[in-house]
Amino acid sequence: CQELKEGGMTLISIDSGRGNEAMRGLADTLEMPLISLSAPLYPQDPPNFFEVSVRPSPAELLADFVIHKEWNEIILLTDGEHCTLTQTSFPFTAKLDVAPFVMTKRECAQPNNRTECEGNNKYEGYCIDLLKLLADRIEGFNFEVYLGEKTGSKLPDGSWDGMMGDLLTGRADERERVVDFSKPFMTTGISIMIKKPDKQEFSVFSFMQPLSTEIWMYIIFAYIGVSVVIFLVSRFSPYEWRVEETARGGFTISNDFSVYNCLWFTLAAFMQQGTDILPRSISGRIASSAWWFFTMIIVSSYTANLAAFLTLEKMQAPIESVEDLAKQTKIKYGIQGGGSTASFFKYSSVQIYQRMWRYMESQVPSVFVSSYAEGIERVRSHKGRYAFLLEATANEYENTRKPCDTMKVGANLNSIGYGVATPFGSDWKDHINLAILALQERGELKKLENKW
Repeated sequence: CQELKEGGMTLISIDSGRGNEAMRGLADTLEMPLISLSAPLYPQDPPNFFEVSVRPSPAELLADFVIHKEWNEIILLTDGEHCTLTQTSFPFTAKLDVAPFVMTKRECAQPNNRTECEGNNKYEGYCIDLLKLLADRIEGFNFEVYLGEKTGSKLPDGSWDGMMGDLLTGRADERERVVDFSKPFMTTGISIMIKKPDKQEFSVFSFMQPLSTEIWMYIIFAYIGVSVVIFLVSRFSPYEWRVEETARGGFTISNDFSVYNCLWFTLAAFMQQGTDILPRSISGRIASSAWWFFTMIIVSSYTANLAAFLTLEKMQAPIESVEDLAKQTKIKYGIQGGGSTASFFKYSSVQIYQRMWRYMESQVPSVFVSSYAEGIERVRSHKGRYAFLLEATANEYENTRKPCDTMKVGANLNSIGYGVATPFGSDWKDHINLAILALQERGELKKLENKW
């Protein structure tokens, strides 16, 4: 360690069994100090990887190592005869402007020389606040935000693009096989976004909306039918006839239930009103009682729904679930190309999701988009003819933002957790896990969710 500080030549090696024994032998032969790393920092490093610096300057020696590993900052710890290189700057990789997680501040959107728009200060969002909380709880944890274009997916040659490629090269799930994910700090899932149906214009006949046209027709036919029944019953029953004395001293027979009076009596009963005439025969009373019971049910149902139809805007979504979306072709649907959502449909064993993936792949022009912003804009511009499948957190956030013309329909298609991805074997994973659990217990993560 002393020779390293004073500028002596030093060997740097990965501790990997027999390969490390060879490095120790080489160090003894050259009489040079040896620095051993316990594990490769990235999965693609060969297990017997080592570097030899022939520069006498300790600054140049460390510079060679840092440049290769693409670290931003290191610290040299000494303990007797042992040396340890530790990374103290965490290169946080974030997807470019995904609201509400990572966003560029409005005042920093255009290039400027303002000090508040330098480094991490130019960004805001849920993940930025989360990283600040982690930095407060983890000693020596610093971060630098690096924006990637997309989350990343595996390429045919075995390499990764997007943020996953950045993370593996040090600049920044089939994915969980090559990186370590922390405990989830948020749970979400894939959801459906559509354009809100257009508002209905109320007319003079809006009071008829609580009941369908068919029901209104049935009521009219029932009204006429009951009036006819009461008229016929009153004609055949002797109890509805009465003898009246005329002014000349004669007698005449009369019946109160004429055609007009029967129609009036039935209408008054439907309107929950009374009349001066009532049936006196048993058959007439039975017919009237049946009509009264029918009108009580109809009027009660109508009254219960009338207020809701007149005070609340009635919006009927063309689809209500993923099953509705999959079985129709009128509304096209798509996803962001690449990333976890595309992988979910591509490799799903559920038949309905397989059918949806084949449909999306076969569409011309393509229903895939390059970003959430493009997908949301397509939902708005296609006038209800396009549905976008995206993660529920982004869906719910966008629905509350002006112009408030999108909405989420149905339940989430799956359940996934958001975690912090660290290079495979990184010591940061355990520290981040403990910090996330502590933040959950204190309710800090819920506060962030409510804030953003």
